[in-house]
Amino acid sequence: MSTRITRITLLGVALLLLGIGTARADALELKVPFAFTVQGQSLPAGEYRVERPLNDSSVILLKGMQGERSAIYVMTSAASGRNPGGDTPGLTFARGEHGYELTSIWDSELIGREVYVRR
Repeated sequence: MSTRITRITLLGVALLLLGIGTARADALELKVPFAFTVQGQSLPAGEYRVERPLNDSSVILLKGMQGERSAIYVMTSAASGRNPGGDTPGLTFARGEHGYELTSIWDSELIGREVYVRR
């Protein structure tokens, strides 16, 4: 009986560690070399962390990792097409009359999220 409880406990710990590793894999850390806007909010150039804080994949948290540590929840929808950066995860921006605006977030070549644009 003791051996069975030990095996179940070890299995539970292994699944917990696997879940933690998976949760961290969903985060993307990157450096944006210019100021930009996201859904009407201006963010400075710097290092950012992209996370999915909820089970809902349409909500993305974009957190600044330095200075004033800006953060914004971003509403997204499934992106169509391909990542312009190939298979490298990253962000895409559009240059407009008021600077750069975040347009999409890519996990891989075919999996990405388009950012809802506020007008």
